[in-house]
Amino acid sequence: MNYKVLINTKEGVKLGRGGINQKVITKDAFQRGIDAIARHFLLIGQYKVDKVIAFATSAIRDADNGQDFAETLKEKFNLTISVISGDKEAELIYLGVKQTLPFAINDFLFLTLVVAVMNLLLPMTTKFLETKL
Repeated sequence: MNYKVLINTKEGVKLGRGGINQKVITKDAFQRGIDAIARHFLLIGQYKVDKVIAFATSAIRDADNGQDFAETLKEKFNLTISVISGDKEAELIYLGVKQTLPFAINDFLFLTLVVAVMNLLLPMTTKFLETKL
């Protein structure tokens, strides 16, 4: 698949700040998330975009009010969020890295550190071995 990066931007929102141990997105973090999406949509609006695809990972998946956050994004931006599992998150990270780095499929160990979860992925052709520590 060929593609061209039109814009490369990211923003550290820290949805888990202040509430991760209580499994909640705090009011301030909730607003930071909404504001960040609004800024991204300003940039997206500069291009002729047919579809925006959004995935949610652990901060939204694990928070008791994560669904509320996803519903707010739907209401404000008509943005449907796909909440993915931790296994799918690790797989997508691996596939993204694999696409950008030149290496043979069996020549490496891939380690992801995301908040409090660590995944070790050993490529096995099209299957993954995963160890959660």
